[in-house]
Amino acid sequence: MIRRCVRWPASPWIFVLLASLGCAERRLADDATWRAASPSRVDVFVEAVDPTDELLEVQLEDIALRDASGERVSLERRTARLSSDAAAHRTLLAGGGVPVGTYPVLLVTVASARLGRGESARELILRAPDDDQPAADGQGPVTYELPLGLTLATRDAASVFLRWDVRASLDGDGFRPVLRTELESPEVSLGRLWVADSATGTVLAFDRGSRRVTGSGKVGLGVRALAVAGDRRLLLAANEGEGTLSQFDLRSGLTVATIPLRSGSRPSDVVVVDSTGIAAVANAGLDTVSLVDVRTSERVADVRVGRRPVRLVAPPDGGRVFVVDSLSDQLSIVDVSSRGLAGTIRTDAEPTAVAVDRRGRELFVGHRTGGDLLVVDLSTYAVTERIPVGGDVTDVLADRRRDRVYVARSLPPELDVVDRRTLAVVRRIPLSAAVTALAQPLEGALVYGAAPSVGALLAIDVTVGREEAVLPCGDSPRDVITLE
Repeated sequence: MIRRCVRWPASPWIFVLLASLGCAERRLADDATWRAASPSRVDVFVEAVDPTDELLEVQLEDIALRDASGERVSLERRTARLSSDAAAHRTLLAGGGVPVGTYPVLLVTVASARLGRGESARELILRAPDDDQPAADGQGPVTYELPLGLTLATRDAASVFLRWDVRASLDGDGFRPVLRTELESPEVSLGRLWVADSATGTVLAFDRGSRRVTGSGKVGLGVRALAVAGDRRLLLAANEGEGTLSQFDLRSGLTVATIPLRSGSRPSDVVVVDSTGIAAVANAGLDTVSLVDVRTSERVADVRVGRRPVRLVAPPDGGRVFVVDSLSDQLSIVDVSSRGLAGTIRTDAEPTAVAVDRRGRELFVGHRTGGDLLVVDLSTYAVTERIPVGGDVTDVLADRRRDRVYVARSLPPELDVVDRRTLAVVRRIPLSAAVTALAQPLEGALVYGAAPSVGALLAIDVTVGREEAVLPCGDSPRDVITLE
């Protein structure tokens, strides 16, 4: 059955919701934003099999679920143009919060398809899902329906894996995607935080509902930082005490691989570049960044950067990693495809933390000595703004829904709320202890900070502007992340 793409008008209740939020900073960027507060989540991944010699590129218009009542629930697209080359490795197509319920069908809407490279590439006719006839005008968009059979309860997180038979999707001058769905049973993970406990070398699962540790698993000595792999099945743990990177399986609760880094590496941070399957590890002791293939569990390159790299961030384009070189007063830019240094960006004295904004357009850089939060334009690599916040910055976090940035400082211990549009600190929230890392779940108004000196997570209400609770969690929690 062919489903033509229809631009539905916004529902009246959405405007009521917008009005209730009051000020401009609470605007919703798109329909996916309001679903961020929904109690369940679905992510859709694709992996290509049986590729052709020619490049096949598909322009995706929408990835959606259909619920039992027939309502369409669109997910936030992470990949607009899907290529057979990129899909050779598992790629995140779309994801987001959805209401609880039953979803019998997955909808994939294709706008166009091209075969070949460069000027020799040709447009393909989009064929109907169930017969050999093309669409009425031979063009898109065309919606393909896939059986799903998914039921979500509160706080369920499900992953849908699509196996794309590339060669079978071609029919002369036509294209009809051959996709097979594999559904991973929902895991009750949306209510969890994952914490690196440096003192015990473990990863802790912390349930936000009950506010207690519900599980743990051994990783490595002095675990300093965590990152989640693209398919949300693995945690990567940078172990400062033993110079290794652990791969921790979230389903089994076991470390399935330990990747040795070079002697004296002292890994301080790790980040995953989803589109390539490469993880980057900052080696503070060697002034390098190691690139690790998550699929093969092998270190594939070591890139020389500035002095004492301590933090990393990878924008969603998947091609670059930005490295905070704390003793060189700069950011290094690592090009993942060439596995080399692509340039540097000057900062103020002793940068300590970096974050990317929710749109992937800007970086925010905090410092230990310099008192300004720098705003860096990712298209030009230029510092465009300076926002006075103070020094002794331990972490920076960009809000996932609003144009806000949270800056954690150690002297005094506080969380500063920065408004990106007014370029000012709008609130300073005193904390009972200094935090080394921040995490923000998609739902709710709380930001969590890892406070190693008191062996706890601090729950900080950024709407009210106060520290809400001190939650015991491990002996020395150094990092905290969410899988959402």
